[in-house]
Amino acid sequence: MKKTILFIFLIIGCFGYSQINLKKLKKAKTKIEKEIISTNNTKNETFNQTKDMSKGACESAYKSLTKYLKKLDDKKAANEVFSGSFKTYIGSAERNLESIKSKCPDLDMSAEESQLNNFKLDLNEVGGSDEAREANIRKGYYDKAIDNLVTDLHPAYNDFSKAKSNFLIKAFEYYRHNKPAESFKRLKDAKDQFTTIASNHNDLDFSLINSEMSRLEVLLNSESGAEISSKLSKENTANYFRDIHMNLNYVYSETSHGADAKQGLQFTPSHKKLLKAQELFKDFSKTDYLQAVEDAKSNGTFTSAQFYIEKVVEALNDYSNFINKSSSSFHGYLDNLNVIGIKGDPTKELEELEATKIFCELLLKFAPNNPKATQWLNQVEAEISKKSSGIIFASQMHKTHLNKMLFSTKEISIGNETESDFSKTFKSGDYIYATLYLPSTLRQLTDSYAANNMEVKINGMPVAESSHTAIWITTPMQEKNYLQFAILPSIAWKQKHGNFYVENKLRTHEAIAEQLLKAGAYSNVTVEVRVIFRGTNSNIKGSFTIDQSGGTNHLIDIVSREENDRLKDAKLPNAEMSNSNLESQALSIMRKKSGSSKTYSKAIITSPNWNYDKNWNDAIVSRSLIIALVSKEHDGKCMYQYLNFKQQAQGDGKYNNNLEFAGAGQNVYISCDNIN
Repeated sequence: MKKTILFIFLIIGCFGYSQINLKKLKKAKTKIEKEIISTNNTKNETFNQTKDMSKGACESAYKSLTKYLKKLDDKKAANEVFSGSFKTYIGSAERNLESIKSKCPDLDMSAEESQLNNFKLDLNEVGGSDEAREANIRKGYYDKAIDNLVTDLHPAYNDFSKAKSNFLIKAFEYYRHNKPAESFKRLKDAKDQFTTIASNHNDLDFSLINSEMSRLEVLLNSESGAEISSKLSKENTANYFRDIHMNLNYVYSETSHGADAKQGLQFTPSHKKLLKAQELFKDFSKTDYLQAVEDAKSNGTFTSAQFYIEKVVEALNDYSNFINKSSSSFHGYLDNLNVIGIKGDPTKELEELEATKIFCELLLKFAPNNPKATQWLNQVEAEISKKSSGIIFASQMHKTHLNKMLFSTKEISIGNETESDFSKTFKSGDYIYATLYLPSTLRQLTDSYAANNMEVKINGMPVAESSHTAIWITTPMQEKNYLQFAILPSIAWKQKHGNFYVENKLRTHEAIAEQLLKAGAYSNVTVEVRVIFRGTNSNIKGSFTIDQSGGTNHLIDIVSREENDRLKDAKLPNAEMSNSNLESQALSIMRKKSGSSKTYSKAIITSPNWNYDKNWNDAIVSRSLIIALVSKEHDGKCMYQYLNFKQQAQGDGKYNNNLEFAGAGQNVYISCDNIN
């Protein structure tokens, strides 16, 4: 409306007050009034339409609500309050009631709400969710209350989620689809997995899970012995032949390229597919398979698996031909021994040879005594023996655990060590050390007296960057073909080796202890360690678990000790320039910015000269320098921080006298005794 009036005044201003213009003005005014009426009518129509739409939504929701209330009434009359559908109808009624309340706030729904609340009371009186759970379990559905038993912050969460989805839920699904053998198998796996998790985590309550697994077992066993035995036999037979066929692509390809094809023993840089094939077919025997086919024909189970059987038999008959086509693949993997990055690195050379050995052994599973595959295997084993014969083993353990990482609660005396010296499980208060058995001296694996990166994961979460959790290797250590280092060090170990870490600003043990503290006092904390050798980029990894339920005070002590050592070693930076005016300005700026959160006491100009900042036209617009500001924080810790300040250019080589804050850099914590 305001726009309309303004428009009229503009017309008046433009046309003046002449008689002719007044007539035009009247016509324009009449036209505008018609437009206003039309606009108002449109608004009213839109309002009415919205009102009708709201009314329609209300009616639809109300109709659904009364329908579900009627079903609840019927269920109650039929004494079926305990049923799963009774609980479902309550949920549907609740959703419709909430919809009406939000869309139609003027409607009085108190009577319907009271009726719904009465049905809820009825449900609770007969056992509520327990009875509804009984109804669901009879249909073969697992209780979804299990989903919320373990939070995603708990260290057992990943294992719990895998066990639930891979075993428990699938056990119920197979039951519903009338596949008892699969259901029994998944149920057994679920029991094993949950038992392991429960034994490692005393804080978890698995009573609901155990109850559900027991109920499913009752359902599975409710059929007659003869009936279920028949089903199990047929299903087991079908599953056996189906699984062999489904995994056949890992070890066989019909293409003309043999193992070089995308399928059929394809090598990858990490040999993942090869190792997967080894795991899938570890129990496979061609003789046993063909006998199982004959058994299936005689006991009447052949027909249900005929398609799978025929495909696998076809592959077995063609396997010698597949081996002939794979010749270039075999020689290609041996050629990897001469690739830069592998050649000369005994660890990587042995890895490649072991992978090629697995390749040959898999070929012989499907074509026993094949002359070509047998020749290849003999060739690889001879090469492995040759490579290993050049290794001078420091002990029998070294020979047994070559390229492995083992863990202990003490430093091990290499030469007389035994299996009992090592463990994969530790407890609160343990100091933990790692021993790596190498195929060559450290000098051949590392390029210098230097830090070698160590990647550490705790419950799957990385501990800082690997350069911050490195291992310092000294010159005497480089002459050995094994390596020992601390994960959680004792005071004695720190006194002996700790200076190397402090001097080179490595926070290895502090960072690990801090992350373990974050993991909490749980009973099963997983630690994964991987050492990456700087010279060859080869690596060795291992893992262990810690029961931290006994407390984490020793971790607090380690963090405190490490931090104190680091702070004592830290020194203030040298001043490269002295200017009391600039130092005073920098202190004043930061005191205003920080308020009461910290107290600034000293400014040190670390730039030897001004740095000049230019624009796109190469004209100087400002100059800047770095000043380290020393402060004490509200928690009593002392530190200094590198800060950037600048002065704006005024032209003719002159600059504003006032400093401006331009950015913050690295923080360095330091002992308060070292700032004076």
